[in-house]
Amino acid sequence: MKREGFLLAALMMPQGRPAIQIKGFHMVETKLEKRTLQVDAVEARVFRAENVTVLHELKMKIWSQGDIPYLLEGRSGVMSSQSQDVRIEEDSKLTSPELFVFETKNINYQATTRTLFSNEDVKGFQNTKLGSSLKVEGRGLLVKLNESTYEILKNVRAEQTLAASGQMAIRSIRMKVEPALNNATFFKQVTVKSPNLDLRGERLVIQFDSSEPDESGASHYLARKLILDSGSKRITAQIGDLKVQSQGLEVMLSSDGSVQSSEAIGEAEGTTKDGVRMTAERLISETEDKKMRVRLLGTVTIYVNTRVATCQEAIFYPETGDIILKQVASVKTDKQTLKGEVIRFSTKNSEVIVEKASGTMGKDELRL
Repeated sequence: MKREGFLLAALMMPQGRPAIQIKGFHMVETKLEKRTLQVDAVEARVFRAENVTVLHELKMKIWSQGDIPYLLEGRSGVMSSQSQDVRIEEDSKLTSPELFVFETKNINYQATTRTLFSNEDVKGFQNTKLGSSLKVEGRGLLVKLNESTYEILKNVRAEQTLAASGQMAIRSIRMKVEPALNNATFFKQVTVKSPNLDLRGERLVIQFDSSEPDESGASHYLARKLILDSGSKRITAQIGDLKVQSQGLEVMLSSDGSVQSSEAIGEAEGTTKDGVRMTAERLISETEDKKMRVRLLGTVTIYVNTRVATCQEAIFYPETGDIILKQVASVKTDKQTLKGEVIRFSTKNSEVIVEKASGTMGKDELRL
């Protein structure tokens, strides 16, 4: 982006009469017998003293790794006759080989580094027959043509259309899209909100599934996996009625955009809206018969009112309140302790079912 200051100074619209005026301008650059750059314009005015060519109604094609070029369009532009750097002004539009479109006011092309960049507000969307599945807005654009990556540099606001559950809205400071890897990464102060998700962290990676190209030649990208982390900090996530705090979180989405499953990264703590608190080395939430179940593995502790349950494996159904404890299972209160191979109880009542029980309890107490 530092290069833009030079371009602004060097590629200004010159005044006066041009040395040459060309109708139907066409220029092709090749390397190793392959096209790398093609510039077409309705009109070109060549200013020899300034070493620039002013282009009107121009289209630039820039080839990178594949056979399909990037297409850069604008109402007017200035091209250096020496470096072939270009500055396009007034309603610039960039279309990637994947038919992802970026619209902004000005775009600069630097030939030596093969980068496109802008400091203006930018909007991005994918132009497919099915409509745009991912839309993004922000300020500042950086495209590295040789790597085929796109970055929105500030104030990122993105929306992913979900087939059956509305919109997933994402906010962050910066965003990077890597089409070859089918992913997008959001950096710093990341928030994700959808009808069944509320995530907060410092980095989010979205992995997409892409459909077969449609008649326009574009694939339709749908978010299928979210990976959230915060470095040394802990992320917070609300998944349905379950609040999770952990080092990170992986969320799998079904084809309609609903949460299929999630797994906390590292030791996790979960809390339900009813105040049930649980800690475990692994915390996994899944959808079973359209209902959430939580699997807890490792050193598991569950706090339910005055009861404390411990085990090595547990299954919790938040909707019904049912809890199943397995492997070195125990449930304690102030007055009693029950142990067994399998213990079943509920957050909704005091009934406990123990298989192969052992432990102590009060003289007249048969319930926890």
